[in-house]
Amino acid sequence: MIYSIEDSVLSSIADAIRNKAGTSDVFEVTDFASAIDSIPSGGGDEDWINYVEGNTTTVSGSASKIRSGAFALTNIIEANFPSCTSIGTSAFYMCSNLLNISASKCTYIGSLAFYNCFDLSEAVFPLVDISTTTDCRYMFASCSNLTTAIFPICKNIASYMFQQCYNLTTVSFPECSAIGTDAFYNCYNNLTTASFPKCSMVGSSAFYNCSNLTTISFPKCTNIRMSAFYKCSKLSIAIFPMCKAIGQMTFYSCSKIESLYINTSNCTLSNKNAFQYTPMSDSSYLGYFGSIYVPSEYVETYKSATNWVAYADRITAIPESMITE
Repeated sequence: MIYSIEDSVLSSIADAIRNKAGTSDVFEVTDFASAIDSIPSGGGDEDWINYVEGNTTTVSGSASKIRSGAFALTNIIEANFPSCTSIGTSAFYMCSNLLNISASKCTYIGSLAFYNCFDLSEAVFPLVDISTTTDCRYMFASCSNLTTAIFPICKNIASYMFQQCYNLTTVSFPECSAIGTDAFYNCYNNLTTASFPKCSMVGSSAFYNCSNLTTISFPKCTNIRMSAFYKCSKLSIAIFPMCKAIGQMTFYSCSKIESLYINTSNCTLSNKNAFQYTPMSDSSYLGYFGSIYVPSEYVETYKSATNWVAYADRITAIPESMITE
């Protein structure tokens, strides 16, 4: 049987070959087969191949981009892309055997890129930045064996970025200015410290049920949103010197919290349930345990402010030893 192919279709095939091979050559129809065979597996230096065989366990190459879904649901164990600058959406989605990813020049990682990569233990990307907390969501969500996340220049932590990363232990985002919704939701096994020196906003449920979190440092934070530290049951001291707004249920069920420090003239408390089931709301606690510290000149202002009035007997002046220039 003889098939007839329109010229426009043949032209499209030739264009696809030229694009994939990175060439401007002119092809005859009889050249198509050999031209396709000669295309490098990574599609030149623009993209990596969009498919790998199910039994492939190691991938590497000089690709500058990894396409969306490129290795999703495969058996890859090792991935090494020293020239890669962009990892697409769902690129390694549910690669449950992936142990290592090396892409030191990468500047962009898409949403769900490493979702459910159970065996991945480290995420170290020195050049990756995220423009807003709503971009690149679920990037490493449900990577249950992830222990280390280091992003030296990243300015935002995406929503759900490390959700359900139960064993996350070390987190370094020194330039982070905002943490998205549910970013560290249920990171409950090993995350004990959260230090974000430039962060100004902590999103809703950002550290929800991080039950081993004991120490937090947010010297620049002005806005803590709803349920941000909900059920952080080992958190004892919270210092937010620049805080101007605290959302509802922010410290709900933080049963060990002893002290909250705020060094601003006015901080809006959206709902008195922000401290429900904490020493602040339990009248059986006396003395400094369960105290809310504010500037001495604003103690009375806080005591009569909306919702703060419910904690009037807990509000006291910041000790001079805690005051810094």
